[in-house]
Amino acid sequence: MSLTIILAGVPGSGKSTVLQEAVKLFPKLVVINYGDMMLKEAFSQNIDKDSLRKLPLSQQQKIGIEAARRMASEMPEVSCIDTHAMIKTPFGYCPGIPEEVIKILNPNVIGMLESPASLIYERRKFDETRNRDQESLEQIEYHLQISRSFLVACIAFSGALYAPIQNHGAPSDGAKQLITLIQSYE
Repeated sequence: MSLTIILAGVPGSGKSTVLQEAVKLFPKLVVINYGDMMLKEAFSQNIDKDSLRKLPLSQQQKIGIEAARRMASEMPEVSCIDTHAMIKTPFGYCPGIPEEVIKILNPNVIGMLESPASLIYERRKFDETRNRDQESLEQIEYHLQISRSFLVACIAFSGALYAPIQNHGAPSDGAKQLITLIQSYE
């Protein structure tokens, strides 16, 4: 079985925590952080982390495409790509996984980790390990809505299954949903 899942979620939705739990429950699952792969590709081009964020969007996307090509050539049997559907910038939102990247990665499943805006707000407020953007409940809800819309558009041209994963409480609950999804492909 070869299974590629793209799991998106807004910052604070709990992707990292749910994915850590999923790997504990299903050790064959390999989690690949798309942002980390972009940084690795940028470093190979002598571009540091701070400079990457300041590049024009077209250059950032070229680096993302090269990172996707590298991931696709080394894709494990069961993989989950941890990413964001939409990235908030000072000027608006840009796709976290552009069309060309989805075509390269050719996922079986595109999922969204779903958490209520109020829970995301609280997580961000008390997370001292990260320097997160402070957004109102309304702004978080808008980010959730456009992320869902973007992902649904992605499945229209990719043919992938859309799978919302609920993360309203214990991260193990979301992890179990993800593992059940993976096992349905075995």
